Amino acid sequence: MPSPLKLTSFVMSCILISASIVALADDDDDLNKKQSQNGSAPKEADQNDDIELNAAQSSLINLQVEILNAKTIDRVYVAPGEVTVNADTAYLVSTSVDATIEARHMSLGDMVEKSQPLITLFSADVAAAQAQYLVDQSEWERVKGLGSKAVGQNRFVTAETQYKASYARLLAFGLSERAILKLKGDTSSLGQYTLYASVAGRVLSDSYQLGQRISAGEPLIQISDGQTFWVLAHLPSVLHFSNPLNASAVVNIEEANYPAKIIQQAHSLDERTRTREVRLLLEDTGDKLFPGQFVDVTFTVSSEKPVIAVPESALMRGSDGDWTIYIEESPGQFSPKEVQLGQSYGDLQEIIGVASGTRVVIRGAFYLASELAKSNFADDD
Repeated sequence: MPSPLKLTSFVMSCILISASIVALADDDDDLNKKQSQNGSAPKEADQNDDIELNAAQSSLINLQVEILNAKTIDRVYVAPGEVTVNADTAYLVSTSVDATIEARHMSLGDMVEKSQPLITLFSADVAAAQAQYLVDQSEWERVKGLGSKAVGQNRFVTAETQYKASYARLLAFGLSERAILKLKGDTSSLGQYTLYASVAGRVLSDSYQLGQRISAGEPLIQISDGQTFWVLAHLPSVLHFSNPLNASAVVNIEEANYPAKIIQQAHSLDERTRTREVRLLLEDTGDKLFPGQFVDVTFTVSSEKPVIAVPESALMRGSDGDWTIYIEESPGQFSPKEVQLGQSYGDLQEIIGVASGTRVVIRGAFYLASELAKSNFADDD
């Protein structure tokens, strides 16, 4: 049988071991609590991210909550532009042969009517064509009078064809039908011919001088109806209108606004500016527009489908750098939610990952983010 001294020592050892086990257990509990506070605990600890505000605090920071619903939103873009001639209604006068300027019949800025004489020229090529026309005309009239049976079908067809070809050549050179008919009775002005206005409008340019030698195809006069112009707007390549013909636009010229219609958009970029060109049709109701004017063009384009969007004041950066909004879970209780950003609509930003009907803080989110940051910092301590 052990002695009383030994039995007492054994009991004391058991008590010390039990105390050590209890201390270790307590240390483990403290460690788990600290890990939970540092974010390494299970996900249910996210409930600590909730922020509560009373009525006085909400009033002090001017807190504003809004129920978000998907809706169609307009995007507004402002782009630089330039007024140009409407190429669909303007007309460029030129000659089909080398010629010399002999006379002008209008001045820069004049309004001209259709078929009004514009400029008289002289060309040796035209003189040769006129002479050939007279020969072919005379032959055709003689053959036509004799008839195909008398001269033979081949000669009859040849004479008719040569006459028509000579006539068409003079028309292509710019001679009017009236001028061609006058050749038969007057050959004193061979080589001289006048160009007439094919459309009515205003003379925008006349780039020539009397006595000047010009080459075939060289532009001489530009005429525009003066009622409509094009505006060429230059947009960044990242902006794209899926249906530009439904997009409205306003052109601002010298503090006056003009409604415009989008008619075309380019599918290539300007090599120098790296911008894409959008063409608009603009009416001039007061003779206030001039080609070369610089303007600002405001485009308003509706979103292709309903979207959920918030003002920039509702968006905050979370602790991990992701975009975050604050949702009102219940009156006075708010929690952060990470979202993805979509299209920008002026002052509004599309957000993805939030259902319609969600109550979101659109004013005062900065205060909530600050409170959350202070709470996390205190927990870390």
